Amino acid sequence: MANEYAPWEPAHAVIYSPAADETVMSAWQKYIAECARLYQLLARVRTMDAGNGTAVADAVPYQLRVNTVTDELLVRQRDNSDWTTLGKLAEHFGIEPEDIDAVRTSGGVVSWSAGMDADRPLAISTKTGAWYLSIDQKKLYRMGASDWELVFSLDVRNLLNYDSLVLQTEVSTTAGASKIPRADADGKLSFDTTGSAAKVAGYPVDVTDIKDGTTLVYRDIAAGFVMEKKGGGSGEGGSSEISDTEVTTETTYSSKKIESLLEKKADKAGNLSSVFVVNEFDENGEPKKVIADGTTVYEISRDSLGRLASITDGTTKVTAIYNDAGQFLGMEDKTNA
Repeated sequence: MANEYAPWEPAHAVIYSPAADETVMSAWQKYIAECARLYQLLARVRTMDAGNGTAVADAVPYQLRVNTVTDELLVRQRDNSDWTTLGKLAEHFGIEPEDIDAVRTSGGVVSWSAGMDADRPLAISTKTGAWYLSIDQKKLYRMGASDWELVFSLDVRNLLNYDSLVLQTEVSTTAGASKIPRADADGKLSFDTTGSAAKVAGYPVDVTDIKDGTTLVYRDIAAGFVMEKKGGGSGEGGSSEISDTEVTTETTYSSKKIESLLEKKADKAGNLSSVFVVNEFDENGEPKKVIADGTTVYEISRDSLGRLASITDGTTKVTAIYNDAGQFLGMEDKTNA
């Protein structure tokens, strides 16, 4: 019975017998032909049956073949129904040299082992580059130059620099004591913060004089942010609205206040009455030009904050004076300045 994994059989059987009409000459001819056939079969084995494509008439299970068209090494499947590609010869079967070197040590191939953490092999008897999987501690070790080194652990507390990691319990998207703020889906902080900011846009913030009706403004002279009065009153219960009936010169710059300032200037000049008519308003509805006694025109200017800056009548000029905190102190004659 022929072996299914090696079905090659003699093609030129020599049966030397007068009954078979076999002569010495015919026997030698068959022998020579069989020897030639054996060399052909050996050549197929030697070249891994290299040929064009995968069509092989006498293929057997587990036979190797090189497909010269695709430069692939094939192996015949167990049921002898098809070929399985092992890889391309020119590409080392898909394994690059550096991949091979990565698993080599000076003494040979890297070893892998697993067991209880306490049963790790002694470092002195373990080759550099060996790996050990701790089943009970869920840790992966690699042998370094002199001892085992922890490569990975399912428990993050076992890793180096664990103290510098931010834990989920340390952050929050809502208000919480001793929590690190986390931005929401829009990249914004969605909870309130308390306390005093040391700086805004890199400039210091001074809120020591914070009162009702004050607001935080930037001042060049203070090289930072300070509190200033902006409302119609001061202290508890003060209003942040500008009252057009206020005459004092402490908080707002209403038309009544401007009239009061003009009256003061008129009293100082000694040649104007207290009859004033607003002739022109600015874009904010504040007096820009005022006619006194029907003849003298006073021009009123304001700074970038909307505060009274100066009053002129062509020959004289008075200027508003403010302290470093932006509070109004009074008027100063700048006619000859």
